[in-house]
Amino acid sequence: FFCNLTSIFICFLGLQAGRVIRQTGRHGRRLARWTGAGAACLLLAGLLCGFDAGSGPVPIIKNLWTPSYVLLNAGIGHMALVLAYAAIDWWGIWQGGPFRYMGSSSIVIYVGSEVLQPYSPFSFATARSHGVQLSTNIVGVLCWQLIGYLLYSRGIIISL
Repeated sequence: FFCNLTSIFICFLGLQAGRVIRQTGRHGRRLARWTGAGAACLLLAGLLCGFDAGSGPVPIIKNLWTPSYVLLNAGIGHMALVLAYAAIDWWGIWQGGPFRYMGSSSIVIYVGSEVLQPYSPFSFATARSHGVQLSTNIVGVLCWQLIGYLLYSRGIIISL
């Protein structure tokens, strides 16, 4: 039950980040609000875990979705949003590259990755080591990135 509350809370924080776009017209104000929210989340996460991920009053535990884990991820998400928004929308130095390709037909990417996950080249039989699993997952993501790029470059956009 507790995990549900914290997952609802991180969705709420994402909703608040999205509302900034609708309620704030200027780039600088948006970036300031997101930076402040991200810094606050990171500080709260640090205080909750005693600035030590494995110990402290509320340690950062992904499997339990502890409040410190949720706040850490929300803070990182806000800061990533600040960097991407500044580079794409404010400074115009980046066009969104891989995110644009994956996002234009995201339902195809999601369903395809779920259905084809057990098959090569999206994954292959691995040992139980984290390094091998990481490399397998990187190959799978790169394959879906290529599929997303090919769909996007041919003007094929599939959405609901």
